[in-house]
Amino acid sequence: MDEDILQHILTSTGQEQHIDADEQRLLLDVLRLGTLRARDVMTPRVNLLTLPAESDSDAVVAFIREHRPDQILVTDEDEAPLGFLRSVRFLKAYENNRVIEIINLVSKPLFVPEQTKLDSVLTQLREKGKDRAAVVDERGELVGVIRVEDVVAELIDDASGHVSGGEVQLLGLGTFRVPGRLSARSLLRDLDPSNAGVDALLGKVSTIAGVLLTLLGKLPEVGDSVTLGGLRLTVSALDGRVIETIDIELVEQESGGKV
Repeated sequence: MDEDILQHILTSTGQEQHIDADEQRLLLDVLRLGTLRARDVMTPRVNLLTLPAESDSDAVVAFIREHRPDQILVTDEDEAPLGFLRSVRFLKAYENNRVIEIINLVSKPLFVPEQTKLDSVLTQLREKGKDRAAVVDERGELVGVIRVEDVVAELIDDASGHVSGGEVQLLGLGTFRVPGRLSARSLLRDLDPSNAGVDALLGKVSTIAGVLLTLLGKLPEVGDSVTLGGLRLTVSALDGRVIETIDIELVEQESGGKV
């Protein structure tokens, strides 16, 4: 069925009150996922934060301090993408070893052609457990990066065109501020991969806020802290009783519980 015809049917149906406005918007969003392509919402290569794989540790630290990225695209000598380096993972390793070959910390990227439709991109990201993919042209050359946030920003049609809720903010070496609704799995494992308590908690909750609340055992207040292995989690902002942001600090190994 032609896209314009289907959209007209959905709009007309909504006007006749057979489906409500939210249902209509959801159906139209699903339609857009099947028509927009990766190239339409990706961050172009020229705007990407990249580092060569041979960068030394001090150069990486300086780069993170200047740009405060969540992840960095690492490239080879020909500027071909090798993968993504999580800033928090690097800084955790840097605490114990000042000389790091960053290629050892890079996660291999998912590659998607620039013509791939957004619904297919999201399916592949979900199946691979990734939050972003490298976008390539017909020659296999990198043309950009697409993130889950980019797709969400396109769908919610935010006036600013920007979604910042999923980003990790670097406060200083070993200290980060994250949104409470951020997925806990990859972040906690990157920060403290040897922490046996993480897997047990992730069987019960999925967000950073859920982890903190489970350990805290009471209604949260700003300043409340808990520890989980080598991590200290502190409530930094509330929206009512909902944890809006959490500060995570790398600390000496402790048993989980209240501080």
